Amino acid sequence: MRQLLLTVAFLVPAAGVVSAQETRPPVEISAGVSRLTAIPISIDDIEGPSLPPAADFRITLPFSPRFSMEGEMTLGPTEDSGQRIGGVYLIQVKQRLVRATRGGFHPFLTYGALGYFERSRYPAYTFTRADGTSITEPSRSYGTAIPPFLAVVGGGVQQRLGSRLAFRADAQLISLLWIPLGTRISTGLTVSVGGRH
Repeated sequence: MRQLLLTVAFLVPAAGVVSAQETRPPVEISAGVSRLTAIPISIDDIEGPSLPPAADFRITLPFSPRFSMEGEMTLGPTEDSGQRIGGVYLIQVKQRLVRATRGGFHPFLTYGALGYFERSRYPAYTFTRADGTSITEPSRSYGTAIPPFLAVVGGGVQQRLGSRLAFRADAQLISLLWIPLGTRISTGLTVSVGGRH
């Protein structure tokens, strides 16, 4: 009898671990389109960047059925169209709202930090001075980056389209402390890797 109780005491936690591992969602890789828009404010001339629609890439690493860590980056031309490439990068938590999940549909919350980067390139050009001499300026480029100290909070929905494919849509508010700087929306397709949705 004692051996039976010890066996049961050992198997129940082990079954719980196996069950937890089976219910943990798979790693996801996403690609889509996003848009960041600045909110006009007049506090010390602080204003977030506005960017045209950009390519969006994300990896989602679940560590439980409810919580995942995400790394995300966007990349696209800035307002100078072609001469400047820029984007944002995010490190965030995705919190799945399990009670609101219905079949292949689930809503979620996101919260984390956002940074910005930009690379500018200026081609070589030649100009003529008043005395008739020509001067050629060589091409040059430079980059700038803002570390991820801007806060992002938002939410979205994900709808399963197949055993490994899903559609995802997000909306987020970007802020510096209590100052709202912009909004960000994104849509895209998500593929699960090493498992199924």
